[in-house]
Amino acid sequence: YPLLSGGTHPATAHDVLLPASYSAAYNKFGGIRHYRLKGTGKPITVSVGNLKAASCSTDLLNLLIYRGGSTVASNSSKKGTTAGCPSVTFQSVSAAWYVVAVQLPYVTSPAALYGWDITVKL
Repeated sequence: YPLLSGGTHPATAHDVLLPASYSAAYNKFGGIRHYRLKGTGKPITVSVGNLKAASCSTDLLNLLIYRGGSTVASNSSKKGTTAGCPSVTFQSVSAAWYVVAVQLPYVTSPAALYGWDITVKL
């Protein structure tokens, strides 16, 4: 998983969700992308924004933070001006590793999404 640190991480080729192309070798995880983040012992905020060819007011993404297989924080808002650009804040444990998951919502026909930025405030 790509490593996240403090600051804004612009979209890369990794940040693409193509649910209709699951059978393609380059898209085996189709509707979810993972990252890793090291805890600081302080609150951390992770935000998704700057969606490529999409609006933050449409329910396009969910954001989940895991530690040791357990959910630490999540945002799966379906309505509002930030429904597609989720953000979470959680109390981190110093030197602990977290998995950040950006995923398509569980809807019948999710749209493809061609990139987003992730911002981490340590």
